[in-house]
Amino acid sequence: NPTLTQTPTIRPTGTPIPTINPTLTPTIKPTITLIPTPTPTSVWDKETYDPIEGKNAKYKTITDSLKIWISKPTGYTLTRIWAKDPYKQFHTYNSDDYKKSSDIYINIFNHAISSNANGLKNKAAVAFNEMVSYKYSGRSSGFRKYSKIGLIIHEGKVLRNDPTSKKYIRSDICWIDKNSTLHNIDDIMYNSERTPARTETIVKSYNEATISGALTTVEGKKIVSNGKNIYKRRKSSYAAVIQGFCQINKNNFLYVTTNSGWWGEELANTLIKLGCKEAYHFDGGGSTNVFFKKPTDSKWTAVRGTKDPKYSRGPSWSISYWTEL
Repeated sequence: NPTLTQTPTIRPTGTPIPTINPTLTPTIKPTITLIPTPTPTSVWDKETYDPIEGKNAKYKTITDSLKIWISKPTGYTLTRIWAKDPYKQFHTYNSDDYKKSSDIYINIFNHAISSNANGLKNKAAVAFNEMVSYKYSGRSSGFRKYSKIGLIIHEGKVLRNDPTSKKYIRSDICWIDKNSTLHNIDDIMYNSERTPARTETIVKSYNEATISGALTTVEGKKIVSNGKNIYKRRKSSYAAVIQGFCQINKNNFLYVTTNSGWWGEELANTLIKLGCKEAYHFDGGGSTNVFFKKPTDSKWTAVRGTKDPKYSRGPSWSISYWTEL
């Protein structure tokens, strides 16, 4: 039988046997990206817009944070306002702030100064009537018992939210959010959807937002949308002294107050010619008031309306106004 002989492995003398180290694959830790809570984005393409100066101003005041021009073109009073931070400069004041359920307008205007609301005593300001009390029309015994307005909001607080009544007059709620954007809710359209929870959500989403109360007049509502006249007459419509307002851009606002009876479509067309894309009209008639003061003034100047208590409209409830920061 053949003998099997093992052939030895021959290694060169002095040649070390190589050590094989395993390749270590590094542990890849996942990158954690923190996604911030989304915040409302501004619709404005500029941080601050230049003032749109009013021409031929009869009343004027210019400060670092508030600029007011009031002129009187044929047929109406035009108020132009430039506000540095509209969210912080637009306010409402009402008779309930001094423990009265209603009052005549001149008293509400004067109380706003005497109580130094938002520093009015030493600031420039322009003010407007805002909401007449429905006590005036014999519909209630005080603003907290309104039977005709379901949603009342004042300076970011819900004062009344009653979704049960079906007998609402037309009233709008307008407010400015923290991005200085004007918003609007049509109270009638909102009736079928309104619940206390939804209202609370809306108010919380614009926490501490400045909110003017119900804007009411002969069908007070939005009358310009996307630069087009959307006013529609009703059978109950009639020509009256009316007021309209709009936001031109982040910092510029304007108000039109008619000198005589206008139809809503006339007001809408005038607002469009002045540059309004979205516009609203609010309480007019005998309630129409436009008051103005410079920083050094201790009293209001009546641009439109009366300072005589004998003729001031009432019972009323609320005014709105712009002040310096």
